[in-house]
Amino acid sequence: MHKNIPKIVLIRANSIRSDTRTLKMYQTLNKFSECTPILWNRDNIRETEPKAIRWYFNVPLGSKKFLLFFPLWTIVCVWQLFKLKPDAIHGCDLDGVIPAYIYSVFRKTPFVFDIHDVTEGKYALNPKSSLRRLFLWADRVMIIKANAVFMPDPERMDQLELKKDLRDKLTNKCFVVYNSDIITAGTKNITFSSKKQLVASYVGNLTRNIRGVEFILDAIPKFPNIFFQIAGMGADYQYFAERFNKLKTSNFKFWGRVSHEKAMEINIKSDFMISLLNPNFHNYKFASSTKLFEAFRLFKPIIVSDETATSNILNSTEWGSAIKYHEGELEKVLSQISTGKISYCLDSKRTSKYSWQQMEKIISNTYSKLLNLPIQ
Repeated sequence: MHKNIPKIVLIRANSIRSDTRTLKMYQTLNKFSECTPILWNRDNIRETEPKAIRWYFNVPLGSKKFLLFFPLWTIVCVWQLFKLKPDAIHGCDLDGVIPAYIYSVFRKTPFVFDIHDVTEGKYALNPKSSLRRLFLWADRVMIIKANAVFMPDPERMDQLELKKDLRDKLTNKCFVVYNSDIITAGTKNITFSSKKQLVASYVGNLTRNIRGVEFILDAIPKFPNIFFQIAGMGADYQYFAERFNKLKTSNFKFWGRVSHEKAMEINIKSDFMISLLNPNFHNYKFASSTKLFEAFRLFKPIIVSDETATSNILNSTEWGSAIKYHEGELEKVLSQISTGKISYCLDSKRTSKYSWQQMEKIISNTYSKLLNLPIQ
């Protein structure tokens, strides 16, 4: 460890406990620095750990109302940065990297642009809208200005519509850091039997038409030998809660909103996981599901949507089934599973390059170069 431990400020306009990437990034940065998060708890989640500077103001995720409060948020962040005087800044997404850039103009402090989501993909914007073009332009400007860039998937280059000449210039400072998980070595052969009730889990966004929750709802009565565990939050939480309560069958449990620890417990007790993403929704086409990486960690096969960044990884690792985003396709693979006609051989050798252990090496090596630290 360097004698003078560097100070790094992590800026994220979200609560740290509702965002696994932010929490893992904070824990990794803390291994070689004194990391202080500046957070905007937009969902009013009250947190005491980890220690952070928090701004509480309720603005729903995905709401354009966020833009009204962004100037004030930026002022709060820049003011805190002048008080903290960090050696480097880790700005998450556009709302975190803009304050980092403003401060760096005054203090020449290096900053990293950690892209969780491409900004235009967070909102249901018309492809030709001026706001979408503004977001794309702003993201590209910050990528150019940043000292280093972390992208969660290589496909994000396409989403950002980066031209080849710019991509070539970014080679030495742009790195893929998947929102992955700790992976342990091992192999596991998964076979299913029609004589045993199986357990399927879905933990994720409860919003219509984007995550296939409607498909799961319709499938529950058709597969009595599968017990479905469902949990999550989202814009249509009340709609789905009412629909689940009206189901006249006992082969499911609707948990509602749960902690990350409870979500992992639900997935651990399942035989397989479901994480569908509608590829027609721009952000999901280019994004890899965090549930896929959790499935790697837990050695659970997973059902994902075809024609997505998630399916690209799943097909290369043979960790489950990629299906078209359609109700009939989900029922088809559930039928194969419930009758024992499908099996999986899960081998961590095929997933090791996606492990968080590998991501940590990329993160620490990047900061080693930025701050001249002897990090292994």
